[in-house]
Amino acid sequence: MGMIDISKAENTGYYVQLENDVSGQKYELPKVIDKGVVFRLLTGDDGIHFEIFQPKKDPVFSSAYILGQMQHNVVFKQLLKEGVAALSGLIKTNNLSSGILHITVFNKDGLPLAERLSFIDNKEYIQAAQLIADTININSRGKNHFTLSFADTVKGNFSVAVTDAAFESHLQREQNIYSSLLLTSDLKGYVHNPAYYFSSTNDSVKYAIDLLMMTNGWRRFKWEELVKDHLPVNRYKDAGYITLSGQVNLEGTKKPFAEKDLLLYIVAADSSKTAQLIKTDANGRYSIDSLIFFGKASVLFSDIRGKKSRFVDIKPDTDSLRNGLFIPARDWTNYYATNDKRPQEVKKKMVDDYSRFTNEKGVILEGVTVKGIIKTKLEEFEGKYVNGLFAGDAVRKLNFLEEDLTPYPNIFDYLRSRVPGLTIIEPNTTDEQMPDPLNTYKLFYRQNPTISTLGNISMVVFLDEIETSTSVIATIPANQVAMVKVFSSFAGASGNGAGGVLAIYTKRGSDFIQSVPTAGEVMSINGYTVIKEFYSPDYKVPVKNNDKPDQRMTLLWKPDINIAGVNAKIPFTFYNTDRTKSFKVVVEGMTYDGKMLMIEKIIAPAGKAF
Repeated sequence: MGMIDISKAENTGYYVQLENDVSGQKYELPKVIDKGVVFRLLTGDDGIHFEIFQPKKDPVFSSAYILGQMQHNVVFKQLLKEGVAALSGLIKTNNLSSGILHITVFNKDGLPLAERLSFIDNKEYIQAAQLIADTININSRGKNHFTLSFADTVKGNFSVAVTDAAFESHLQREQNIYSSLLLTSDLKGYVHNPAYYFSSTNDSVKYAIDLLMMTNGWRRFKWEELVKDHLPVNRYKDAGYITLSGQVNLEGTKKPFAEKDLLLYIVAADSSKTAQLIKTDANGRYSIDSLIFFGKASVLFSDIRGKKSRFVDIKPDTDSLRNGLFIPARDWTNYYATNDKRPQEVKKKMVDDYSRFTNEKGVILEGVTVKGIIKTKLEEFEGKYVNGLFAGDAVRKLNFLEEDLTPYPNIFDYLRSRVPGLTIIEPNTTDEQMPDPLNTYKLFYRQNPTISTLGNISMVVFLDEIETSTSVIATIPANQVAMVKVFSSFAGASGNGAGGVLAIYTKRGSDFIQSVPTAGEVMSINGYTVIKEFYSPDYKVPVKNNDKPDQRMTLLWKPDINIAGVNAKIPFTFYNTDRTKSFKVVVEGMTYDGKMLMIEKIIAPAGKAF
């Protein structure tokens, strides 16, 4: 890439011809126009110097102001002296965020006359850190220990990848987190080796990126369209995590379940449970976003008005996680011949390694004999739900394995007359012992409610072994409760549960699916794919049949390292393969305040690191 100045010659066209092109092809330049303005930029240490050349007596092409915007935000507006043939000035950029600055020249009527892109690189986005190779062991299956060290505590999310450097075609990648987020995401067309523009602060790099700004197009919007009120339309808006929406009608009718409270009771694949209370609109539509669960979840939709509840039909919208987006098909004609730029020796290594992998024979494990004790049906039932301290003896235990609680809107209405010594005070009861507005019910065990200053001690309530309030329990239909245990005291509760403890367990798995919901409907919904940890062998643990050659190309991959400001040094270990002699290490990520970390190194024994 390069730059030249051309002085306009009347009625003359221009073309470019390449010196070493034997075909002698001529590349015609755009025709000279006789009206307009010339807008030139020159980046310096103190900011961006600009020059504007324009007709002196043409009001249409008379510059009135220049405006700069980044990421749809106006970052400066500078007025110009009108009616002169040449203008110059300075745009101060030291306080701007790094990225592409879109500068446009306007006349007094807001008509854009000329525009130019300029790249701002103030380096404020860089999160400094150091990769320390504490132990380098290139012996077969040797243990390596590295440390990611920050100068101060940080909060953020980072990833680490360690690969066999012999299979890397370049010492440095052609795209990284800097170039992707700050450069190529805003430009049209192909950018060759975009990481190069962040590789150095040399003048040659600054000059090259300025040329790039002049040769690659802008993709976000055009001022001419905004003037005509043709606002850009978002072709796709990403939903907020998992979004559930749809239509609710009264069962068997087309009448909407309008402006009513609707309970969503979500049981995820790991048996975790979430209760969400939402309200339908005037057309019976429901919508809730920002949900996060993994695997296939069961969701109960239910009216919550107890005996007045109506049965409903749910018609969900399309899956928010799996909406189809059109992607043009790739033209594979001669794709590998023109795009695979890896050296021949690297290609050969890849082919040989893949061949060895496909020809490997599997390992047949020895037979395993499992012995166990047959439990009763009730023991299996309790073992499925109860853990730890909650497995201790309770003064009262009720399980609803074969009992239908559908007539009861919540478990408190059922327990009222079933547990001797249990007193339940309903909401809206005039009683000085109920000052807490978050609790819809107040529970006492073997105590008589009193209006004395000290009062009695209310029971502590647990839902699935997590301490909670009765207001949460009241939203759960009684027929979704699997078991209730009553303790007179409990070491795991606040204050040792001096007023007693009520432990409530909701149904899970097949028990939940098979139960009949109260005025509701249960459906299965797919959440995010369950996260699987990258397999990295631990050779310090003896393993049988461990004579198979280790030919991994990726030695370590940790894509989700969360740092919460506790430790400024993050250690990680991995074992070498049977062939690797140098390691390619890439560390990338972002802090919560938007700074980016990018470390890329090839590490080998002393004297061989890059």
